[in-house]
Amino acid sequence: MNSLSSELSDSEIRDRFRCRCGAQAKLVRKMMNPRNGMTVRIYECRCGQRSWTEDKE
Repeated sequence: MNSLSSELSDSEIRDRFRCRCGAQAKLVRKMMNPRNGMTVRIYECRCGQRSWTEDKE
């Protein structure tokens, strides 16, 4: 899990997030975790690798 500052926009976070293969990951889903109020962003690379960030927004 990666934790990034909530001061960054979705596009700034996406630009900073790259897959292990070196390609740019695409934001595929954004949702709020009701248990802790954190925003979860799920990214997927064209190689199929998925990852996420979670921060307070």
